[in-house]
Amino acid sequence: MLKCEGLTKGFGEILFEDFNLELDDGEIVAITGPSGCGKTTLLRCICGLETLDLGQIILDKKIITFDKAEARGIGLLFQTPVLYPHLNVEKNLRLGGGGDINKALKEVGLEGFNQRKIDKLSGG
Repeated sequence: MLKCEGLTKGFGEILFEDFNLELDDGEIVAITGPSGCGKTTLLRCICGLETLDLGQIILDKKIITFDKAEARGIGLLFQTPVLYPHLNVEKNLRLGGGGDINKALKEVGLEGFNQRKIDKLSGG
């Protein structure tokens, strides 16, 4: 089980504050939000690639908040390797089988980002 309690992180401005999450083994979750809101930083904190300002991370009943990344046993796959940098957002999404691209972008807070290049997607 992975448990995040009161996670807070900022770089001058607060990216996320009092974030809580509890995941059982085998459970899958999607973390969504607008560009630059701290999604990647949150994942980097959980994996140990970034330090938290406040909060606690618990994995299988062991506090791992201050453990080095290599000791945590958590993997992270960044978005860049799974997105084609020579294609814009819309073209990358179309590779996934179609559907309503505008609706999908609206649902994850990226409405209007259709033509944006992948390397210009994150504001953070």
